[in-house]
Order: sequence, then C-alpha cells, then structure tokens
Amino acid sequence: MPFVRCGDFRPFNMDQGAALAFTNSAQLIRTVREQAQPRVHLVIIGLGNLGEAILVDTLMNSCAYDLLSPKVTVLDVNRKAVAGRIRAAYPRLLETSLDRMADPAGGRKYEALPVIEFHKINLDAVDFIQDPLLAAPEDAAEPPTAWAFCCGADRVNLSARMRLDLAMEQGGRNPVPFFLRR
Repeated sequence: MPFVRCGDFRPFNMDQGAALAFTNSAQLIRTVREQAQPRVHLVIIGLGNLGEAILVDTLMNSCAYDLLSPKVTVLDVNRKAVAGRIRAAYPRLLETSLDRMADPAGGRKYEALPVIEFHKINLDAVDFIQDPLLAAPEDAAEPPTAWAFCCGADRVNLSARMRLDLAMEQGGRNPVPFFLRR
C-alpha cells in the first residue's frame, strides 16, 4: 500500500508574523524620506520575543541605497540581559570591526552594520517629561522615525504610550508614530 500524505507540517511564529505586520504598516523608509532623515531610527520599548522579532525585521527591511544603515534604540528594564541575548543570537550583528568603512574615493563613511543601543528603563517609574534618556533621542540629529511598545503586558504598553504622547505634546516635541501590540 502506498504512503498517503495527510498534510504538510508548516510551523509559524506569531511574533514574526506580528513583526512583518509592523513593518508593512509602519513603512519606515517612506516615513524617513518624508521627514528628510538620514536613516531609519526605531525606538523599541521592551525586548521580549516580539521586540526581538521587530528589531530583526526592521534591520532587514530598513536598508536603502540612499540612507545610512538603520539605528535601533532598545529601552528595557533588563538592558544587560537583552543585549547579551542579542549578542549571543546574532554575534556578527554587533561587531565593531566592520562598523564603519571609508568610501574608497574619500567621500563619506558608509556604515556596514546598523547602530544598536541598549538602555535601561523602568516604565512604571519613569517620568516621560523629565527623563533625559527619553528626551535624548528627540534632541538628536537623528530623531526617532517610530516607537514600538513591545512590553509583555498590554497595560504597560498602553500606559507608557499615553504618557509619552502627553510628554511629547507638553514638551513641544515632534509627533512620532507609535505602534502597540493589539
């Protein structure tokens, strides 16, 4: 009797699916060009499985010939642990030996690798108006293109998003798109 195939096994990852949906809805490269920014700069708050999937998908889909390599600022209460996890999972991604390569013609420097920064933040205790870490990305030459709230608890994501929105409004900061898990 011949072997009868009942069906294919096709696993899927919910976090990767959500990251792809984020990339499709955020349209970061289009936003960067509309804002005349030099690169995509995504701020991710909370780097669990979803945050990591968004980080990787953003890095893969935010490169363009006329832009610098993407920048991702990661804000998490466990800064050292998430940075170590990313270093272990993607060791070549954070190498500094290839970080900046000079243009052979003597022009500007091209960045071969993305810029990824890890900072510690406690969302339950942070003052979004006064905290210098949260104001720093806004004051930089490369302001955020978007913020992605990826903490495990929806309550924390929503509360943080509302407090950051209020701080941006009160502080006269430029409006930036926010993305939350729904």
